[in-house]
Amino acid sequence: MSMHYGQAQRVFVFSHPRTACHALFQLLATHPAFQVITPFDYCAFANEFSTEAQNPRSKEEWQDLLSLSDEDVSKITWQGSIDGLQREVADAELIGKWALTMEHPSYLIASSQLQAHLGIRGCEAKPTPVIIDRKLDVGAAYPHLDAGITPQAQYPNPTLLPDRFFFSFTPIITTRHPARVLPSVLRALQRLGDDISHPDFAVLGESFRLERLIFDSFKSYEEACAVAEDRKAKTPIVIDGDKLVRDPQGQMKKLCALIGLDESQLKYSWDPPRVLEHTKMARAYLNEFNRSTGIFSNPRAKEVNMTEEVRCWREEWDADIARILEEKVAAQMEDYEYLLRYTL
Repeated sequence: MSMHYGQAQRVFVFSHPRTACHALFQLLATHPAFQVITPFDYCAFANEFSTEAQNPRSKEEWQDLLSLSDEDVSKITWQGSIDGLQREVADAELIGKWALTMEHPSYLIASSQLQAHLGIRGCEAKPTPVIIDRKLDVGAAYPHLDAGITPQAQYPNPTLLPDRFFFSFTPIITTRHPARVLPSVLRALQRLGDDISHPDFAVLGESFRLERLIFDSFKSYEEACAVAEDRKAKTPIVIDGDKLVRDPQGQMKKLCALIGLDESQLKYSWDPPRVLEHTKMARAYLNEFNRSTGIFSNPRAKEVNMTEEVRCWREEWDADIARILEEKVAAQMEDYEYLLRYTL
């Protein structure tokens, strides 16, 4: 999917947890065309710590998980976070780079939207932050980026990012079979010390509805632009984590062809990334990734067999948790299969 404001290239990975999204992002980040804009920083922190925090976890819990001081936290606002993101994008483009960033949609969406689409029990919707588009990404490199959005998308932008800024990105949405995602989220929550004995565990990791909302928003906007410009609409890019693990180079060749990059300039191995290495959150969610030295093809990665998966879950946990996981996987399949139709 290409942009409609001129030649600026900026890529946003809308990443579902446990979909090999960090491996995908690390692969893209090795390309010399990109300047990495701090992922999981601006919006995630605003979602958790600002005076308009939208997250169901308490501020104190998040502060502990991410090892942030009171002084760090006191400076975080939603407006400041969007401003910072825009500034970094402008800085990248001034030196001729493509801006590359990543965020889980659950950190980008107001709690009222989360409640409307996920129905999280016991979590009240919080007031939606008021964010002004200061257009700080509109620099000398791409002054036309402040052009108003004229095509009317059938599905609105579901995030807290200003519309103009949101639609200025080429989106890459990540997905993976729910039977792979959910037990992985559950193990991470266990490492965090969360109680996983009740049926509401793994709420934000259990639904692809948010990724579907973002996909539909970009798809309908692109279709409206295509009609206005009398051309064929392009489909937003969706990457499946299982396909990426089975054939990294094949998937990246297709992806690079779509966004206009030379795949041969990617590196498939790297020094261990050590993302936020010393925080509890990183140890729970990124322990394996932090030790990784690359992504290597695993063509024998098995297809999901639910009978076998449920048997393994019973052995790892117990019959009750296995039953809850099975129910949650079944509930997620419609959105997952919808996105799967569009994967590379």
